[in-house]
Amino acid sequence: MTYEEFVFRNQQISERLEAIARRTENMAWVGAAHSDNPDFVELMKAQDFLLAKAERLLDAISASSKA
Repeated sequence: MTYEEFVFRNQQISERLEAIARRTENMAWVGAAHSDNPDFVELMKAQDFLLAKAERLLDAISASSKA
């Protein structure tokens, strides 16, 4: 993986996480940020997925820089 690929993918993940954060904040304002709300649960799953993807991306760039 090139540095440019890493930056591009990381930026995509960051933008998606920011969108999730905004939606979560909006849900919190209206009292809908709880585990009984299926939309909130899906947002949290998406956040976990993206965070795991970011970790794998960091591992990949780290491994390629050591090679």
